[in-house]
Amino acid sequence: MKLPTRLVASLCLCTGLLLAGCSGAPSGTPSAPDPTGTAAPTGGVCDVTVTGAPASATPAPEDEAASRQALAAVRLNGDTASAPTLAFEAPLALTSEIIHVADEGSGDAIGSGQLVTFNFLVCDIVTGEKVASTWGVSADANAPKTFPITERSFGPKLTEALANAKVGARLLWGQPSVAAEQSSSGMAVNGQVFVLSIEGARPIPDAASGAAVTPADAALPTITITDGKPAVSVPSSFADPTELVVQPLIDGDGEVVKSGKSVVVKYTGWLTDGTQFDSSWDRQAPNDKFVFGVGAGGVIQGWDQGLIGQKEGSRVLLVVPASMGYGDQASGAIPANSTLIFVVDILAVF
Repeated sequence: MKLPTRLVASLCLCTGLLLAGCSGAPSGTPSAPDPTGTAAPTGGVCDVTVTGAPASATPAPEDEAASRQALAAVRLNGDTASAPTLAFEAPLALTSEIIHVADEGSGDAIGSGQLVTFNFLVCDIVTGEKVASTWGVSADANAPKTFPITERSFGPKLTEALANAKVGARLLWGQPSVAAEQSSSGMAVNGQVFVLSIEGARPIPDAASGAAVTPADAALPTITITDGKPAVSVPSSFADPTELVVQPLIDGDGEVVKSGKSVVVKYTGWLTDGTQFDSSWDRQAPNDKFVFGVGAGGVIQGWDQGLIGQKEGSRVLLVVPASMGYGDQASGAIPANSTLIFVVDILAVF
């Protein structure tokens, strides 16, 4: 049994929110922002009867049919607009990852690759304790979270369920316990059952849109779109910069990128001789879009600084000196001490 994708920081909803393992990708795969913050969650209730549960669960052999039956028996109370109550007897007999649609919802249909916004409650299936909640994080507000619907964010099963759901739906998402020898931390992890209440969704565009901007510096690399993909031409007058160059090519009119926000982008990167070392445009949708937290240190410094102040819908040329890229270390197809050229389409800010 593989360790299932987890939705909160301690459970780590982000096994693929960034470009893990892509040659020449902007560096690192940091954890997703902690959906729960540091305060103890107050909204939602785990109304659980513990019937002799052990301190920690030892996973049993997978039985999908039995797991589906166990999750369907979980009682979900409250309407879709309020913090829910989950009621079940612990330990809940989940040995497989299962999704159960508790409420179909009556809003717009959602599709793969969209941004989905949801509230959630998480209960431990062994102890019956509440693990996390986005409901009632303050006296008068919830804190719903937004993520793109991709397998890199949610894994294949939940991605499929979300992509076929409607706004207003409530899903129960059951995840089995993981034995110590199967856990990346070396510690046993109790399973959880989630309530996901879908508050909204919106499509992510495929490209930047807005007013074209003509660069004032003719010595900068020129970006064109050829067969739907970016191409670069580096003039003979180009010289490696000592500072980060940020040149908007399309001026969008959406939300401004700020540190602490997350963004969805498409990008291509080249060396200064025009050699392409990576491009999200070369990947199949929806994995052609890259998500990262701005200012979190999960990408190279040139990205973390260069996109701040730009707007959703913009296309931006970044010329990144080695000191703000990979420095004196080689990275995949990128040699040490390389100046890097990127074109970045900022598709969504959230």
